[in-house]
Amino acid sequence: MWYPPVRRTLVCLSRMYRCVEGLEFFNFYFQFFQSALDGEMFQIKHLLILREQIAPFQVDFTIKSMSLDFSKTKTAAIQLINKKFSLSSNNALLEFLLEGSPEVREQWLDSRKDVDRSLKASCESFIDHATRHLMGAQFMITVDKAENWTLKETLHEQPWVKAEILAELVQSATKSIKTNLTGLQTTMKLYLANRDTEFILYRPIKNNVIGCFTRLQHLIFSGGYTQEEQSLIGCPTPEQVSILLSSVSLVAPSP
Repeated sequence: MWYPPVRRTLVCLSRMYRCVEGLEFFNFYFQFFQSALDGEMFQIKHLLILREQIAPFQVDFTIKSMSLDFSKTKTAAIQLINKKFSLSSNNALLEFLLEGSPEVREQWLDSRKDVDRSLKASCESFIDHATRHLMGAQFMITVDKAENWTLKETLHEQPWVKAEILAELVQSATKSIKTNLTGLQTTMKLYLANRDTEFILYRPIKNNVIGCFTRLQHLIFSGGYTQEEQSLIGCPTPEQVSILLSSVSLVAPSP
């Protein structure tokens, strides 16, 4: 069964498609699907509910699953095709019959642990997407590429990390934080509706944002940039980033 808002959104789009021009339709489409963060928050919320609701059940959630492993069968089949048929002890057909049978494997599955793993993976994905949402994709790409640059002392000479370009990235990231952080935290508040949970999920996002600027700062110091270029770039210190985040943050730990 489809999640009702998804079905209604697609029905709405299908009707609008015949009534509006291409550019206008794209704008509506973009507004409907621009953010994966809502979907991840929806998933996190309901995994939290599921974990909370099954916690009181004093039952064993572990079950044994039986499966067949065909990896040896595949290997033996390839050897059968590649080898020439012979009547010797190395007969490929004989090897296939003796060694190519699938293996029965037992696996114990714990539904409670599966929920915890899914919740952990969803939270990590949300934290990563939220960090990129705040910092901007180009900032992250540039820093990742610069960190992999072998000759760090020549970094300032590369056209894609000139001081002017890095200054634009810093300004863009700062503006993005001021513009998007409140909306991000509003979404978290809407779905989680729990101050402590919001803070727990927001804390690694905050640390990631501070870490991104710290990474850039290290690259600037090791990349051969002059004092004038460093001033032009204007990369904020961790303390300054923390103050910036606090000034626009809606999330705070409960007293």
